[in-house]
Amino acid sequence: MESIYNQGINQSDKLKNPTLIRKAFINMLEDMAQARQEAEVSKERTRTALINMLEDLKKSKDILEEKNKELEKALKQLKETTDQLIQTEKIRALGEAMASLSHDIKNILNALEGGIFIMDLGVQKEDVSSIVKGWKMVRRNTDRIRDLVLDMLFYAKPRKPEYQVVEINKIVQEVCELLQNKARDKEVKLEWIPDSSSKQVKVDPKGIYRCLLNLVSNALDACEAGEEVTVKAEVAEEKGFLYIAVSDTGCGIPEDKLKDIFTPFKSSKGYGGTGLGLAVAHKIASEHKGTISVESEVGKGTTFLVRIPLKGEEDSPQLNKET
Repeated sequence: MESIYNQGINQSDKLKNPTLIRKAFINMLEDMAQARQEAEVSKERTRTALINMLEDLKKSKDILEEKNKELEKALKQLKETTDQLIQTEKIRALGEAMASLSHDIKNILNALEGGIFIMDLGVQKEDVSSIVKGWKMVRRNTDRIRDLVLDMLFYAKPRKPEYQVVEINKIVQEVCELLQNKARDKEVKLEWIPDSSSKQVKVDPKGIYRCLLNLVSNALDACEAGEEVTVKAEVAEEKGFLYIAVSDTGCGIPEDKLKDIFTPFKSSKGYGGTGLGLAVAHKIASEHKGTISVESEVGKGTTFLVRIPLKGEEDSPQLNKET
């Protein structure tokens, strides 16, 4: 007990020692100065990295603007050439397509510029939330550019399906997984019901993937928060068809609009679409000698049904092999 008492007295004496107190205070100040210096270095590195990223984005924007000018010039030359080859009505339709594509690309560039502007402000004010907001705008619109280019390639280029033996469940799963972020952002439930037989089919996987991607994306666009999109695949051997149904509980399509839904450049999404998505899906189904049908009711939702004929055993010995 006496030893503990003496230790307490010694500790108390140390606390009263001005030299020790001064030394401890100096050490604390030195530690604080070092920590502040390290924080400044980290802050400067982060700022430099963000500035470099913004410069890269600006360069990308300049490249996109230049490509847009080249595209507008190419489309203009194409129109001048077709004036001598096709009828006046077809020329008028081509002009509408050119205007639609140019307008959409301009909207995308404007949105990119807006995102970059917000990121610039965020860097200047060291506001991370503004930087994140601007970056999301940039990513969203680069995705729009990618989808626009792919749809243009699929629609404009004559192509024959490159048939491969695949499991349809994997294609459906990949599409739904890719679009889950979009569904979450819109607070829409996206689920898929796989083919229970797990049979393989012979299709063009790239084409079916693009077809399904456009249909599911279109369904999500038609929904508001709390609504649902369901994708169901079925290999019906007895009927000789692969069925893929994409259903939503969204706004539905007015009856007078149904006749135009597969017509290119007839978009009902305003600035949100080019009018190529459903046209591309219809073209891909037709290339497979299949069809797409649609049933819709305003205020209740829409169902697109893709029907693709199955290839026979003679075309693919492994067609119906279970996995």
